[in-house]
Amino acid sequence: MVEDDIRFATILRDLAHELGFECILTHTASDGVNAAAVYRPSAIVLDLNLPDHSGLVVLDQLKHDPQTRHIPVHVASVADYSQEVLERGAVGYALKPVKREELVEAFKKLEAAFTQSLRRVLVVEDDEQQRESIARLLGTGDVQITGVETAGEALRQLRETTFDCMVMDLSLPDG
Repeated sequence: MVEDDIRFATILRDLAHELGFECILTHTASDGVNAAAVYRPSAIVLDLNLPDHSGLVVLDQLKHDPQTRHIPVHVASVADYSQEVLERGAVGYALKPVKREELVEAFKKLEAAFTQSLRRVLVVEDDEQQRESIARLLGTGDVQITGVETAGEALRQLRETTFDCMVMDLSLPDG
């Protein structure tokens, strides 16, 4: 947990313990990044309004570090930056004040992300032979490939499903 509001951090910690999770609590961006590097947690709940740096900076650092980029991050903040954090790789976003039910769902979503054994890959390629070739190359028992041929189809898939990776042709007929 990276949360500077001590009262809310305590609520998050208590809920995490109630749901059977261990919890490391930090109150600054720097401490959060350091704790993630040292402890390699299964998941992170991140506030955006931290005293030393924006949580967006923390999210960027986590997602650009090969040692921490796989860690699912759920963001909670008083300001609505949902699009920005989801584009940067967060698995979820909650606008404060957050109801208990929303927090429980966030923990469940984080748990689902770090316990998932099946990896989902979206392949966006307009050439059918290349799309099938990529699918054969990447597809194994624990990798599920979804192949689409247009940017529009890719956007529809991204709205419906969370993918771990996307392989994309940069010159598609529709964008």
